[in-house]
Amino acid sequence: MDTAQQLSFSQHKIVANDDLAFFAIQGNEGIGTTYLTKLSYQQCCDFLQIESEEIEELERLQRSADSSRVNGIRDYLVNRDNTVFPSLCLIVGAPAEVKQIEGMPSTNGTSLVSINIPKNSDRLLIDGQGRRKGIELALAIKSHLSGHHIDVKIVFMPTTLIKESEKLVKQIFTDYHYALKKPTPSQSIYFDSEQTINNFAKELIKITDARGVPFSKAVATQRLKCGQIYTLANVVDFICIFMGVTKTEVNKILSNNEKYDFYLLQLSRYIELLYQHLPFEQFQNMQQKEWKRHTSEHVACCAIGLKSLGYIGNSLLEDAAFTAGSELAEFNEDALKGLSKLPLDERNNPLWVRSEIYQSIEGKIKIIKSSERRLARVICSELRIQPSKTTIR
Repeated sequence: MDTAQQLSFSQHKIVANDDLAFFAIQGNEGIGTTYLTKLSYQQCCDFLQIESEEIEELERLQRSADSSRVNGIRDYLVNRDNTVFPSLCLIVGAPAEVKQIEGMPSTNGTSLVSINIPKNSDRLLIDGQGRRKGIELALAIKSHLSGHHIDVKIVFMPTTLIKESEKLVKQIFTDYHYALKKPTPSQSIYFDSEQTINNFAKELIKITDARGVPFSKAVATQRLKCGQIYTLANVVDFICIFMGVTKTEVNKILSNNEKYDFYLLQLSRYIELLYQHLPFEQFQNMQQKEWKRHTSEHVACCAIGLKSLGYIGNSLLEDAAFTAGSELAEFNEDALKGLSKLPLDERNNPLWVRSEIYQSIEGKIKIIKSSERRLARVICSELRIQPSKTTIR
């Protein structure tokens, strides 16, 4: 390598002010020896700097950290006490001092070692720069977090300058994210217990089951399968629409115990009424082909259909609040009796096509995107329900 290229590569070099010493577990993977340690949040900020944004994009080895994700990590650390992170992946240029700990026998092919990374050693995070930036922002607000720890996987390069091993570094990054698949929105809701709306949705399903309505069998936390109609994410959308609030507002409203209990009661009652007037329970007892055909034909059996039912429920709530002069008033259920008389199992019915909820494309009836409010207004008109402000917006 010529001198000019070495100088160019050295511009990418990231160093620290002091040596970094720590213990680590040494093991073997397909690429060779790797190490796992824990660094404090303060050490992450002091010893693991982020690649300069001024480096030309095609010359960079590190992807830029998304600002919204960085701020989200900051808020996660600042607003929560029970936090946890996956490991970072740190690439380090040779040489480095790695010594076996005397008296510590090897276990299952792994061993305990001491590592010292000299202050002038090149280093680069290829996974975790968002966490690194978010941690730094959080420490500026909650300094006591500096003693918390995060796992760090360390891979040493065969070259002094990491840029000289560019091909290997990029491949490690690619392999590190190989076939990486994020949880679906429904899976996140199911496993997350920190958001009030998530707990509310799961409790709502249990309450409706307790009322003798098998709503849980209709709701998927993974992908829809035979007998199911909606995803858990669909249910959260339905709840917010029923309440007439956005997802950013709903947690604050449900933090009020009186409102939490009121909406839990009204929603469970509303779902029970929907089961009385719509064939949801029948779908759960069908074979695969029959279930698929019937649900694909029923107007209410999709995300847009459930949203429209949310708007209808919100309209009933708004009318009850106006009539009673109280925000927390029970809705009148009488109008819902007409649901069973509507052609909800005929997506090609002129009522829906003329209203531009469905359209015929090459002989196939397809739903028009974002038509939930239109659908709700049509059903409200047929049932003689006054549409709510959010429905006519």
